[in-house]
Amino acid sequence: MLFWTSALQVAAKMDRMKTAETKLLALAREFGDREPYSYKITTMDTSIPRTSVFPSLLLLQDKSNKGEEEDALTIHAVKVQSVSDDKNKKKKTPLVLLHGYMNAAAYFYRNLVGLTHYFESVYSLDMLGWGLSSRPDFHLVDQNNNSNTKEHKDDIQLAEDFFVESLEAWRVRNHIDKMILAGHSMGGYMSVAYAERYPQHVEQLLLISPVGVPEESPDVMARRDAMSQASWRFWLLRNLAQNVFRFSSAGAILRTMPEKQGHSMILNYVQKRLPAITDPHEQYAVAEYLYANNILPGSGEHC
Repeated sequence: MLFWTSALQVAAKMDRMKTAETKLLALAREFGDREPYSYKITTMDTSIPRTSVFPSLLLLQDKSNKGEEEDALTIHAVKVQSVSDDKNKKKKTPLVLLHGYMNAAAYFYRNLVGLTHYFESVYSLDMLGWGLSSRPDFHLVDQNNNSNTKEHKDDIQLAEDFFVESLEAWRVRNHIDKMILAGHSMGGYMSVAYAERYPQHVEQLLLISPVGVPEESPDVMARRDAMSQASWRFWLLRNLAQNVFRFSSAGAILRTMPEKQGHSMILNYVQKRLPAITDPHEQYAVAEYLYANNILPGSGEHC
């Protein structure tokens, strides 16, 4: 009975995520500076082989008992296609967007339509383990005795494989020879990892505030200087958060909170972190999208 209750709860949360995505895509049309007939927004689900992420010799072992009918994973995406007559003025190579940590495809809602001024087609992906893509359950196993292990010398490479190989499988299934790959934050890190492994399929690489860049920008250094003047309470909370996230994740903590408090926390984050959003209805739509994304079972966050 508990299994079915859990399955129904996850299904309800998936429906909530779909509704939240639909609302952001409606906002995408409002922010789009094009006539409605000149572009088309659709969502698409692409099946990729489970073995592309969990091959038999990989140390990331799938914990699920999957039958033959469930031998595939799904990558969800938002696609915006230009259908106007000025296609010959646009890039024919598709633009592929990768989101950041705790995020998903529709977070680019303000930009999706405007980008079709320059690209015939724009894909924004829910990376594997996030959004409406599959959220496989897995653990690290020891290469020698097949037992659980917390650390392994190749664990960073395995984490990259999780995202890079699933993106490559998505590219193959959609018959895309080359793409212009753009990644934000964690998506920027994964875009670099993909381009290093499959440079023949990346025409251009665009990094938007990427994670993992060793040289800090002047803005980051200025914020660091400002933080050095913060109160002892700030540093206490900062160190506490860092220690908590060594053993857990932001999503895992959010899932333990009552909905009212959790949603309020996300809304507060949107209001303070994204000051360009001043409309309360838009603020709520973004907060609902982020909240719905992160109360679903954790997957990508653990990787």
